[in-house]
Amino acid sequence: MVVLHGASLRQGLKKARTICKEVAGVRYAIDEQHPHETIAFTVSIGVSALQHGDTVEDVIKRADQALYAAKRQGKYRAVSEAQVA
Repeated sequence: MVVLHGASLRQGLKKARTICKEVAGVRYAIDEQHPHETIAFTVSIGVSALQHGDTVEDVIKRADQALYAAKRQGKYRAVSEAQVA
């Protein structure tokens, strides 16, 4: 979980997309003795914004729903709660 104090849903989604790209752009060595053997990762991210009257559980639930929507859409993406139908 990443908390962006004062960020809007749109700003949070933009940051999440940047994180997706940054993670996917890095190759990780599997073993120090074989640095040419690498793997890459991708991430899917669900983004939610705190709304008046929310509990922590409310925000996490919406972010989790957005995360699963991102995974259903093909992984390696960020989806906001506003994009979840």
